[in-house]
Amino acid sequence: MEHWKENEDVLKQSILPTWTFENLHCEWDILARAGQDVYVWALCGSSKGTDMRPAVIHLRSDGSVRSVEILERGHPLDVDRLFPEEAQVKFRFYQGNSAFDGRLKEMLDHLYYRETHPEEPPLLVLSAMIAATPTQ
Repeated sequence: MEHWKENEDVLKQSILPTWTFENLHCEWDILARAGQDVYVWALCGSSKGTDMRPAVIHLRSDGSVRSVEILERGHPLDVDRLFPEEAQVKFRFYQGNSAFDGRLKEMLDHLYYRETHPEEPPLLVLSAMIAATPTQ
């Protein structure tokens, strides 16, 4: 979680390489982990437009990002190469009606909120911060 800004930057660069809008942000959920690979569903953009893709964040041993691979449109055979079954079964949470009442809607709403509150971290980071807060 301490590298969330770096993760957000590389996801934006990978998913929206040609976008020049200001206030672009990303939200992402971790679908699975294996060694230094983190499999995520990423949603990037702003109220002017969004794109979402599953991605693999390859980390260095210190937790910084080594590289990112995204699932390119029109390359369905890469799904099995890039993503373990554990991650693939979770794709359904980010497709179809989830934009209206599911996790994807939560991510979209928070993405739009962050346009006017750029210091606000992604939902994933907020969730981790809440989970790590000690209670009495």
